[in-house]
Amino acid sequence: ANKPIFNEDGQLIEILSVGTNITALKQTEAALRESELKFRRIVENANDIIYMLTPEGTFSYVSPNWTEMLGHDPADVIGSHFAPGIHPDDRQKCLEQFQQLVEHNRPITGLEYRVHHKDGSWRWHISNASTVRDADGRMLYCVGITRDVTERKQAEAELQQAKEVAEVANRAKSEFLANMSHELRTPLNGILGYTQILQQNRSLSGQDAQGLDTIQQCGEHLLTLINDVLDLSKIEARRMEIHPSEFHLPNFLQAIADLFYLRAQQKGIAFLYEPLTDLPTAIRSDEQRLRQVLLNLLGNAIKFTDSGGVALKVGCLNPPDMQSEDPSTSPSSPSPSCLLRFQVEDTGIGIAPDDLEDIFQPFQQVGDHRRMTEGTGLGLAISRRLVNLMGGELKVDSTLGQGSTFWFELQVSIVDRWQEPSLLKTAAITGYQGPRRKVLIVDERAENRTVLTQFLAPLGFEVAEAVDGQDCLEKARNFFPDVIFMDLVMPVMDGFEATRQLRRSPEFQNTVIIAASASAFEHDQQTSLNMGCDAFLSKPIRYKHLLATLQNLLHLDWIYEDSNAFDHPEFPVSSSDMALSSENVTIPSLNQPPSEVLKELIQLAQMGAVLEIQERVRQLEQTHPSLISFTTHVRQLAENFQVRQLQDLLQRYES
Repeated sequence: ANKPIFNEDGQLIEILSVGTNITALKQTEAALRESELKFRRIVENANDIIYMLTPEGTFSYVSPNWTEMLGHDPADVIGSHFAPGIHPDDRQKCLEQFQQLVEHNRPITGLEYRVHHKDGSWRWHISNASTVRDADGRMLYCVGITRDVTERKQAEAELQQAKEVAEVANRAKSEFLANMSHELRTPLNGILGYTQILQQNRSLSGQDAQGLDTIQQCGEHLLTLINDVLDLSKIEARRMEIHPSEFHLPNFLQAIADLFYLRAQQKGIAFLYEPLTDLPTAIRSDEQRLRQVLLNLLGNAIKFTDSGGVALKVGCLNPPDMQSEDPSTSPSSPSPSCLLRFQVEDTGIGIAPDDLEDIFQPFQQVGDHRRMTEGTGLGLAISRRLVNLMGGELKVDSTLGQGSTFWFELQVSIVDRWQEPSLLKTAAITGYQGPRRKVLIVDERAENRTVLTQFLAPLGFEVAEAVDGQDCLEKARNFFPDVIFMDLVMPVMDGFEATRQLRRSPEFQNTVIIAASASAFEHDQQTSLNMGCDAFLSKPIRYKHLLATLQNLLHLDWIYEDSNAFDHPEFPVSSSDMALSSENVTIPSLNQPPSEVLKELIQLAQMGAVLEIQERVRQLEQTHPSLISFTTHVRQLAENFQVRQLQDLLQRYES
């Protein structure tokens, strides 16, 4: 700034100048202009909308891309309230969150809502917002950013819809399988039930007995196929469960080896069972599922091997000191474990490299189509998934034309103090001691009721029948049964509701109720037990399972046909399924065969010569008709490759 200075005569004598350095100010102004320009460019070029709201909720600023994203001119938006442009279903939550922002300074984060587009559609937005306040904490304005997420929401909606469709399809599949299981098992219950009844007839000729055996084997094969499909559906629905139990490992493996030794012998190939290391005496694992996997792998190996042989090799990769018994060891210390390797080798046709993964796909059968005459193509798919459930992985190595090797490894617990169960002897059951027991059989199908009636009536049970749950309630009040066999799926009133009502009545709270159903799903079994059933028998009902369950629940003492020939057994009953082991077969009282014939059969059995035994039995039936019961049972054991049971039976008669 300049200031003139005058003398007394008014003449200009000097000019006073004052200068201020404003370089910093100019630099700041330039920086602000540059920053404003940069901010404006960011706002104008942003993919998201930037907006400002007054404390009252009216727009004071919206970025230019508002037009591109929502179709409206920004000038038409300024001064208007944000709420009318929001979908009515989302408006209240947006107002509430804005109120929390204004009154309590709570930032808005990830708020999703629909905004009206000028074309009439609704666009999904996600918004974040915070406030700018003065020194006293009063809100000056709200700054927010919102992004269009319509495509993501549409994708999520489509995914959810696809998920719901898949769930509906999965439920329909489960219902279909459950219904098909029921429908297929119901006639099988009649087929296998009457087969078991007829097999107890001592007057059958050898040809008739062989025909019955064939019917039973065909029925069992059909049941296996049904179970394969159900097992796969359970695994896919993640409803398959592993049930570990303690069992004798060498006996378990030897029984499997005995079975396939005979199958291999019949086919003219070699079979080798080789323990690669000392094996634990007893382990804890799922015996049923482990057997299922090994039977499938060995069955395939035998099936696809025409020359050479098949081998089952088992070893412990990290064996603990299984011989040491330190008395100072704490009982609470964890059980020892080992990693078991199961390996099945064959010299069969082999598998092409391109097919190595396909063989594990459901319903896939690769290779020679002439060999695809049996099975569903599910065995390997189920086996791999069962091994996965048990904590292992099923692997394969194969060379086309040379053979294949399948193997898997399982970490199992070792049972320290295993006690070998005593061998049980069984004879034909003709009745039971004590007062006569009453049985009420509840089933909508007459053939199912008849099978159970013909199982139980000859043993001295007083039997009554009911056709549905409502009929069961009426019959029970007049009959007062000791035990009720309850089908679960019936018209009028199902077995679940009938059981529930019986348990509510004081007079039937202690009555034994056994669910007998064609359902193979665990949830139906568990539901029946939760409703008050004491046990569950799956159709087709096995005669020995039936007797074991009755003995356990009614505390029965059986009467045997020849009480001097055998000790009275107690059926071993599992707490989970009350099922007999496969070794405990109820057999009839048999006439004594000639000693020379008996010695010959024993020698053949020790050699595993099953075909020779069957031929010798056919000759014996022609020369000794009185031995028909003996020959029928021997032939049945031979045809089912039950060599150990056959040896025990023959040695029992030798002594």
